[in-house]
Amino acid sequence: MSEPMPTPFDIRLMNIAATALYLAFAVMVLAAMVVWVLRHPVFSLTGITVQGDVSHNNALTLKANVLPRLRGSVFTMDLGAVRNTF
Repeated sequence: MSEPMPTPFDIRLMNIAATALYLAFAVMVLAAMVVWVLRHPVFSLTGITVQGDVSHNNALTLKANVLPRLRGSVFTMDLGAVRNTF
């Protein structure tokens, strides 16, 4: 019986390059999906509840002063900045 011929180097190199491109594409698609989920409107903030001593503030004051400074969604909002804003 004859031995099978070994795969030439250029064909192995093409297979390695194709596999690397497929993996890079899969990583980019996964990253795009994660970014899409993080920015999806389902996760945007729709309301604010303030607890504690609010005798010197009312809803209009909070809406005018705090709401414009809040940026991001549930996942991307900086909680330290939110605390400083309040």
